[in-house]
Amino acid sequence: MQMSITAFWKPIFILCLIHLIVLPCQGDIHESAGLRFAAHTVVPEKRTSLDLTPDGGLKMNKGFTLSFDLKLRREEHNFGYILRTVINDILNVDLVSNAGWGDQQLSLITGMKAYVEQPFIDYIPGFDYEKWIRVSLKFDCGRQEIVLDMNGLTDTVKTELPKMKSVSICFGRNEHPIYSNTDVPPMSIKDIEIMDWKGRILHRFPLLEHGDGFVIDEIGGQMATTENAIWEIDSHLYWRVLQKITVDGNIPQVTWFENKDDRGVYVATQEALYRYSVASGKIDTISYLGGRPYPSTANAMLYDEDSDKLISYSVEDPYLNRFDISSRKWERTADTSYFSLLHHNSMIIPKYGEIVMFGGYDHYRYSSSLYVHGMSDSSWEQHDMSSVISPRYLAAMAYDGEDKIYILGGYGSRTGIQWESPANYYDLYTIDLDTYSAERCWDFSNDRREVFGNRMVIDRDNGCIYALSFDNDRTVTEIRLNSFGLESPSRKRLADGIPFSFYDLHSWCTLVLDSRSEKFLAVTVNGTDHGKSEIKFFGLDYPPMDNAEIIQHQENQDRSVILNILLVTVIIVIAAGTGVTVLYRKTRKQAKEPEDTQQDINTDIIQVPTAENISSGPVVNLFGNFRYLSAEGKDETTSFTHLLRNIFAYIVISECKDGTGVTSKKLDDVFWDCDDPSVTANKRNVAMGRLRSFLKNKGIGDLVHKNGLWSISFKDGVTCDFTDMLPLLSGISKKKDIDIAEIEKIISIGNRGTLLANIEEEWCDSLKSWWLMLISESVQNLYGHAKVKNNPALLIRLSDMMLLNDNLDEFSVRVKCSSLWKMGKTGQAKSCFENFRSYYNKLMGQFPDMNFEEILSM
Repeated sequence: MQMSITAFWKPIFILCLIHLIVLPCQGDIHESAGLRFAAHTVVPEKRTSLDLTPDGGLKMNKGFTLSFDLKLRREEHNFGYILRTVINDILNVDLVSNAGWGDQQLSLITGMKAYVEQPFIDYIPGFDYEKWIRVSLKFDCGRQEIVLDMNGLTDTVKTELPKMKSVSICFGRNEHPIYSNTDVPPMSIKDIEIMDWKGRILHRFPLLEHGDGFVIDEIGGQMATTENAIWEIDSHLYWRVLQKITVDGNIPQVTWFENKDDRGVYVATQEALYRYSVASGKIDTISYLGGRPYPSTANAMLYDEDSDKLISYSVEDPYLNRFDISSRKWERTADTSYFSLLHHNSMIIPKYGEIVMFGGYDHYRYSSSLYVHGMSDSSWEQHDMSSVISPRYLAAMAYDGEDKIYILGGYGSRTGIQWESPANYYDLYTIDLDTYSAERCWDFSNDRREVFGNRMVIDRDNGCIYALSFDNDRTVTEIRLNSFGLESPSRKRLADGIPFSFYDLHSWCTLVLDSRSEKFLAVTVNGTDHGKSEIKFFGLDYPPMDNAEIIQHQENQDRSVILNILLVTVIIVIAAGTGVTVLYRKTRKQAKEPEDTQQDINTDIIQVPTAENISSGPVVNLFGNFRYLSAEGKDETTSFTHLLRNIFAYIVISECKDGTGVTSKKLDDVFWDCDDPSVTANKRNVAMGRLRSFLKNKGIGDLVHKNGLWSISFKDGVTCDFTDMLPLLSGISKKKDIDIAEIEKIISIGNRGTLLANIEEEWCDSLKSWWLMLISESVQNLYGHAKVKNNPALLIRLSDMMLLNDNLDEFSVRVKCSSLWKMGKTGQAKSCFENFRSYYNKLMGQFPDMNFEEILSM
């Protein structure tokens, strides 16, 4: 088969061009990369870990280089392991921080010896707290040395390095069976690179994109695991509750303020004024010394930066009621309540010195009027926009800084009359403030019934607008942040949702971009049944992100990973080619065999595999580490997110333990326990929906909700070791005849390890205690069974299994020592006894009440 040179080079050129154009776009958010480690401010089990080698150590015979960016922060306790590498399970090499209580050191430790100890970390070029420095560790087996480089400050350590058959690498908290540690310094890590001894980059973890409990490197596709991860980028993905306050009245007046000293939100009621400061994060209460804001059925208050005054207004009254913040007095007190066009939009236009107000709802009619009131005028000027813009409320508005305001969406009707074909609008208009003319920019279709938050933000640099939206056809909903193009809709949903209860008379939300802190601020108002309103302030870092841009999936890695692999593959093909025809044939071969190609690329990095039990059907293991194997035998454990895994395991075990399913209340208490029941219910509904969909898609089974109880119904052919084990143990004491095959199965399953060994969360403790009591009682009954008690070999295997689940079980040690003695293995029996006594004393601080001679008489 022939191929022209032009035809061959064209796809390669396009591929390289894509690589150069697409990948650099990630640099815009690269400053937000990094994993923040929870340290001594939390209990040990809540501290952060990042394990680069969860599936076994790396084979790096001649050495390797590990580089990463490090940032330290000041906290009360700053001691901890930045990094621990373990070579062949016999040698630890650690980088330790001790930057507190007068010490300012970073130490390199091999074994038990500290080789590099900087007396002052300030000697590191460019070092400062909360500032990134580059750290590199080069392990050179040929020269028998380790080179530590910290931002250009280099130290070389001569030490004995074995041939590296297995190298484990872990940052922060470490659960290595021999070299575990829980001391974690307050730090952040990013841009990790692992290079072979020739300097070729084998793995790169920017720590920007990530999954739930794992992160995939962008070169080789290797997965690292995390626990208690705090991702810097998540501040662009998840809204955070900054503050909340409850005030009297169902319709408080809310407005953003910004001056040279501070910025934040004012909330006015008839009784008092509240000020939330973005800078301090605090809420202050200001009592009135005179007057009151207009009592209104709509949010109708603005802040005038020029005069540093609040303005309460109503189109039913030409007078602007101002509040002097320094004297704490309103100019007027109104006795009557104003129905001031519910959910209208308003703002002060500094260029024109005017208040503009658009739309709203009043007495069964929607409005499309633009009201204008000059700061020194005594009346409102009304401009009808209905010939272009349909009357509406619940729209969003923004000012472009020049001569136009933008109006986005809303709900209304073409005639303005409520009962005449009301509908949701998904369009964008501009209103020229010089001519009071309106122009339609675009519209879009929508399968949902959505309306928009009161204000939106224009981002000229990126040619888009940001707006909040929520469903208006239901009470329990969520607010989502959207971006739209100025020239075309180009809608994009960003960040996660904010739980929101919508009742149009007593609920309201708005969006602000604080340019000083580069954060979005969302404000929600919800009236309660007790004549009060709850106001919440949420923060999100700018620029906002879409989950799809950041969240990795094990089965669907980021496109940059794929592009990098393809690019490297093409380069290798070109370098190895002996002509266009040969190159073309190799390209075809590598395209058909990507796994072999990737193995050829990374010849110096070989995973040391762990023993796997290959199954012909789907398998869920709850003993040992939680695991899920597909019907094809593929390990898909990480396809379970952290939360779904926990809920799944909790329901399965609880259902078996109690004989019934789990109530929603119990799930809420264990996994959410929010102050707001509606928020809890919303989170539960989302999680259970995802779990049900996941179980069905994976062919595991179904999530059943019946008679108020949740349970798991496994699909035929699915094997779960826990549900297999429980019937074997149940009623052992009542059985007169026990099948040896059943005992063998108990031993086989029990030898996998303790129940949910890799889950140390609080909800699991009581279940593990219950299980330990059950298996202990069952095995003790087995020890005395006729078919077992006269079989020393079987007794030893049973006791080994029991000790694997409870390493302080004295009775099982007695059984094992006695059985070994009866088999003539006197040395092993004595060794078993002494080892247990020593281990028991180490853990409990005293020796067990056991006598070897008494054991032999059993």
